[in-house]
Amino acid sequence: MSSTLSKYLDPRTLSQLLHAKMSAKYLVEGHYAGQHRSPFYGFAVEFAGHREYVPGDDIKHLDWRVYFKTERLAIKQYEQETNFICHLLIDKSESMQFGSTEMTKLEYAKHLATCLTYLIVRRADAVGLGTFDEQLVDVLPPLTSMSQVFQIAELFENLQPTSKTGIGEVLTDYARRIGRRGIVIIMSDFFGDHDSLMRGIQRLRYDNHEVVLFHILDDSELTFPFEGMTRFIGLETAGDHLTQPENIRQDYLDKMNNFIDTLRRNCDANRVEHVLVNTSVSQGHMLMGYLNSRREMVPQK
Repeated sequence: MSSTLSKYLDPRTLSQLLHAKMSAKYLVEGHYAGQHRSPFYGFAVEFAGHREYVPGDDIKHLDWRVYFKTERLAIKQYEQETNFICHLLIDKSESMQFGSTEMTKLEYAKHLATCLTYLIVRRADAVGLGTFDEQLVDVLPPLTSMSQVFQIAELFENLQPTSKTGIGEVLTDYARRIGRRGIVIIMSDFFGDHDSLMRGIQRLRYDNHEVVLFHILDDSELTFPFEGMTRFIGLETAGDHLTQPENIRQDYLDKMNNFIDTLRRNCDANRVEHVLVNTSVSQGHMLMGYLNSRREMVPQK
């Protein structure tokens, strides 16, 4: 394992996730037989229903029992199995460089994305990746090869936070670039214009993509543990603010909880999965908990 890859793919984390897998919750499109249900019908695997016969159909797929009962020609259809594509979108705006420990929100997202890529491509599913601030910056097309893990790790090695967040426009742009339905996982703190974000999400949902938000926040952003006179420096806005944290703690926590609750409610309304991620939790524990909960929600065949 190269030094760059080992930086973002911890063997201890992989050992925790040895039997974990990423599954598509909803129907996905695919090019070849794989592990997930497809919305398209062919003539293999599992019986799904009938459709009316049209000239040119192969008569070997006629259901003669239906014909003898109804005198109607009907073709048997079967549900195919298919691979899926997962698109990872990583926020590299300046607010993502915050961290109360050495693990900033961006570094945490890098580790999550690399580990997810490994878990997905090892099961012959495809992963694509995009990074963004006010616009899309880096775009790696989806691949099913393990080489994608190396490419993503190499990209992350030089990825630094820049600029502000323009996530709504980014999602709309990305929706125009990608083709068939898949899973879009967005890793961000989602500090930005909420209405614009929801418009971007709705554009992805309009195209029937499954959308998952990994809402990445530092533990201190969630708990506001600061004591004594403290200077807070803006990352995406100019200026700083010197204050006594005890005087503003409750107001801050109320606003933060309202921000999270509003985002979660709007995600629920659009059938989007909202996953709150605290960077104080190890990536292995976070992913294991998430993948286990996801598996429980995936319809069993």
